[in-house]
Amino acid sequence: MANTRRSALAASAAAAAAALHLGAALRVPLGAASDDALHLLLARNLLRGAYAVPTAAGRPVTDPLPGFAFLMALPVRLLAPRWGLLRGASLLAAAALAVLLWRLVRRLCGEPAAWAAAALAVLNPTLTGWAGVAMPDIPFAAVAAAGLLGLAAESPSPVLLAALGALGALLRAQGLALAAALAAGAWPRLGPRRAAAVLAGSLAPLGLWLLRDRLVAGTITDYAAHWRELQAFVPRTGAQAAALLAA
Repeated sequence: MANTRRSALAASAAAAAAALHLGAALRVPLGAASDDALHLLLARNLLRGAYAVPTAAGRPVTDPLPGFAFLMALPVRLLAPRWGLLRGASLLAAAALAVLLWRLVRRLCGEPAAWAAAALAVLNPTLTGWAGVAMPDIPFAAVAAAGLLGLAAESPSPVLLAALGALGALLRAQGLALAAALAAGAWPRLGPRRAAAVLAGSLAPLGLWLLRDRLVAGTITDYAAHWRELQAFVPRTGAQAAALLAA
């Protein structure tokens, strides 16, 4: 009886969370943010054999990283030009994040804490604010949670950890921190050699991509330059930046 009641509560909570995120996603048209349109254009152009955008003016694009465009290439191939359906990618990533966090915290802290962590993730205003937007942020968070869950397993797999670290590093620049964290966590559990292999496997695909950028565009990435341009375009005082970071 208790298990039935718990299952019913879980199903009700999942349905409420899905309705919340779907409602938030439908409020924002896909492509309303310039970055999500850019990622979808890159995904579409990958299917044509080029990682480029129309505004590249002859110079190969080096920012953003290619991980999300690769992940979105198949959905774009299947769903274009019904672009609105691509909201489902971010919604699925948000659902995966909540489930992975639940499993991770349940393993480390027990079931009550797991439900609290999943609820905090689902109700997080940033997560709901980005619901349905085709950006790599939520998939990266899900990959990070999967990596930490793999690290907390009874027998961590160095191959799985390296694969998740590599995917995270190709999704967001913050993936470098994820790769280092997975390698550091693997050290006491798998030993220094396997930890080094996790780090090398995590960074090798990113290193090859940056080498590609250097060879075809003369720079490893325009990421820092784009952030400098953004800061010049939208000036903020130190206090404003700190408040935004805290929020």
